[in-house]
Amino acid sequence: MKKKIDLFTGTEKIMLVDDEPDILKTLQIFLERRGYKTKVFNDGKSALKAFIKSPDYFDIIVTDMTMPHMAGDKLSKEILKRRKNMPIILCTGFSETISEDKALGMGICKYVQKPITGADLTALIREVLDNKKN
Repeated sequence: MKKKIDLFTGTEKIMLVDDEPDILKTLQIFLERRGYKTKVFNDGKSALKAFIKSPDYFDIIVTDMTMPHMAGDKLSKEILKRRKNMPIILCTGFSETISEDKALGMGICKYVQKPITGADLTALIREVLDNKKN
């Protein structure tokens, strides 16, 4: 019997940003079980502060759109000012403030609607990281 290989594993460092603790914890566990290293933040301001302190530490950022203190689009904009080609995935439940075209136009790699499964998210993360390498 052949063992199924999970193609969506990795060792990269991921910044996860979401103001919903349950979602954040679930994603963290899911990704770490697949070999990724994660750092979690519950708002954009604390995530930006950590990024400014170590701008080359993270390989990819996965952020929620709607959060207190700093929305995901503003966080992305500030990060992209400091590291132009930083891979970012923006997740949104519902947003009137930013469209997919606007998000992609500002340099965000992927714009996804919530809910998204862990498997779909890891596939997106792997796709973005692999495209960055090519």
